[in-house]
Amino acid sequence: MRAKMCITAQCRATTSSRLFDFLLTRPEIEIIACGKASAYTLKSYDPRFHQIAEHYYHRIELVDNFDNIDDTILKFALNIPDDKVPQMQATLDAKLGHLLTAVTTGHGSIDLIIPGVHKAHGLRLLQDRWGDCR
Repeated sequence: MRAKMCITAQCRATTSSRLFDFLLTRPEIEIIACGKASAYTLKSYDPRFHQIAEHYYHRIELVDNFDNIDDTILKFALNIPDDKVPQMQATLDAKLGHLLTAVTTGHGSIDLIIPGVHKAHGLRLLQDRWGDCR
């Protein structure tokens, strides 16, 4: 049986562009753009970060820049020093809150997700698709 991909939301190219314009000015942040086909991060980041990212993203490509990614981007994962996470989450919400929601994931990470598109949303879609399993 072949799996069927169900995608209900994606980041707009203009949102991604605005995000990269802001984040790439922050050297303390390492970015992973999470797409339908793969995840993408910069070759220039610390190799230790690449190893950690490969643990969580089994399909990850190292790219020179984020300009020419030909994929549907679903979310962004940010690696940030632990002590800067609360301040950065507030900054991201103020700067991008109407476009993306900053969610702390622990261990110095923030995910930027499409507002309303989170795990509970995904579970609801599966429940609607497969029926209530109670």
